Amino acid sequence: MAHIGVLIVPPIQLLDIAPIDLFAMATKEYFEACKLPKPLLDAAIPTSDLTITYISHTGPNTTSPTTARLGLAINVGLDDPNVAPGKLDILMIPGPPPGMKPEEEVLDFVRKHVDKGVDLLTICSGAFVAGYAGVLDGKRATGTRGVQDMLTKSFPKVKWVDKRYIQDGKIWTSGGITNGMDMVAVYMQHRWPGTLSETVLAMSEVVPRSQEYDQGKVGWTAWFAFHIFKAWVQGLTRRKKTQSRGCLIRAALIGLLLALAACLGRRDDPLSLAPAPGIASIWISLSLYLAVTTKAYGDDETYLCDLTGTARDSETVKYCLGIRRGSKSRSSGPSSGLGGRNTGE
Repeated sequence: MAHIGVLIVPPIQLLDIAPIDLFAMATKEYFEACKLPKPLLDAAIPTSDLTITYISHTGPNTTSPTTARLGLAINVGLDDPNVAPGKLDILMIPGPPPGMKPEEEVLDFVRKHVDKGVDLLTICSGAFVAGYAGVLDGKRATGTRGVQDMLTKSFPKVKWVDKRYIQDGKIWTSGGITNGMDMVAVYMQHRWPGTLSETVLAMSEVVPRSQEYDQGKVGWTAWFAFHIFKAWVQGLTRRKKTQSRGCLIRAALIGLLLALAACLGRRDDPLSLAPAPGIASIWISLSLYLAVTTKAYGDDETYLCDLTGTARDSETVKYCLGIRRGSKSRSSGPSSGLGGRNTGE
C-alpha cells in the first residue's frame, strides 16, 4: 500500500505537481486501461492500495490557485485524521513562490511527518518549505538553480549541492521544475525496482536524466548573462535616437563592468560569475562587437544592429551584414533609411 500526500502551499505550478501522475500510472486500473498483458498487470499496484490526497492549510473543499490559472481541488486540511503523522508513506511538496515562508502550522505538519519517517519529496522551490521547517538541516539537498543563493543564505545549515536531484536518507530534493520528473522517476525505481517502475517509465516515455547538470554553474550563469546583455542591446535598437559617442561609451562601460563581475564573481552566488579570465574576455569581446556594429546616421542619430542581425528595415539589415562581412565601408550606410533621407556620412 502507498498513501501519498501532496502538500499544497499556493500558488503552485502545474509542472511542479506533474510527477504525481507517474504514481497514478502504477495502478492496475491504469494498466488495464492501457490493455497491458497479464504478466504486467500482475506487477501493478492494486488500485485500492494507492491513495493520493491533496492537502492544504486552506482546508477541505477549497480550490488552490496555480500559475496556469487552473484551480486545484483540495481534499483535506492539515488536521484531517487521514493525513495525521504516521498515516502517509510519501509526502510530496511542489514549489510555492521562492522565498515565501509558509504558515507555522504548515511547517509543523512537515516536521511531524518527517519525524514519523515519511519519504519526503520536494520539487523546485518546495525546498524552501522543507528548509523553513528545519528538516533539511545537516543534510545534502538541492533546489531551484536560479535561487540557490537565496537557499544558501536562508538555510546555512543545509549542505546545498548543484545537482538535478539528490537523496539523503528518506529525504529527496530536486532542482527547478522539470527536474522533479527526473527525481520521482528515480524514486520509483528505488521504491519499486524492476517491472513496475520500468513499465511506468516506458509508457510515460520518461527517461530520468543524470543527477549532474549538462552545463556547469559558471557556464549556466554566463548563458543567462549573455542573454541579459543581448536584451540590453536589442533595447537600444528600439530607440529612435541616441548619441553616437554616448552609445559607444555605454558599450565600453558595460563591457568593463561585466568583465569586472566575471573576475570578482563568487562561485556560491549563481547571479555572479566565478573568476575566469576566459569569461572576462567574452564580455570585452561583446562590448567591442557592440561598438563595431554601431552606425552613426546624420549628425546625432545612431542605430544599432543587434547581436542577432535584426534591424529596423531591410536596407539596414544589408548594411549590418555588410559590416560583418567586410563588404561595405563604415562610411557608407543604407541608400534610403529611416525618415527617407540619405544616411551616408
